[in-house]
Amino acid sequence: MTKYAVSWHEIFVYPGMRICIPLFLFILFAASCSQRPDGTIVQSQLEEKIKDHANVLNSNQEENIFNLITSLEREAGSQVSIITVDSLMGESIYSFSDRKAHELQRNKNHPDSRILITVVVKNKEIFIHTDDHLQHVVNEKATSQIVREDMAPRIRKNRYGSGIFVAVSKIKKIFRENKEAVLQLRSVSEKENTVIAVR
Repeated sequence: MTKYAVSWHEIFVYPGMRICIPLFLFILFAASCSQRPDGTIVQSQLEEKIKDHANVLNSNQEENIFNLITSLEREAGSQVSIITVDSLMGESIYSFSDRKAHELQRNKNHPDSRILITVVVKNKEIFIHTDDHLQHVVNEKATSQIVREDMAPRIRKNRYGSGIFVAVSKIKKIFRENKEAVLQLRSVSEKENTVIAVR
């Protein structure tokens, strides 16, 4: 992300700018915070990370998953998003997740390394989308193992919150165990993914 350094002297050269400074500082502060001073999560920030269209997560589960994602992003820099839907109305989970991942990248000021976890409730399908340049960190073998061993058993029992939370936890662990590879991440490219139907 491009950063701009402006001295206070430069700002005050123009008298008309003085009235804008408090508003400018407030906007910078608000943009940098995902939580209010009392520790509560800003809803708009949460919804950027977790789009629970199927309503399978309660508020506590959403907050726990959000906090875990935020922690992962602070450590690894890579962004993680969650999408749940009831049904895709005939669209494949592959094309849906590919489309959503690209939408998320376009909506960011600076597209970053991204992982997208999609869960379709009707067919109990799980999809983990990983950008190509993350494959040397979180590869298809790793995501397949997460889906089969961690998510699938829970989602079969309709334990969606637990399944998603443990998946993000395992991804965070992978990043921690591959710190050197994480440091080598430089650019954004297309995805590699895993699609598994859980029945």
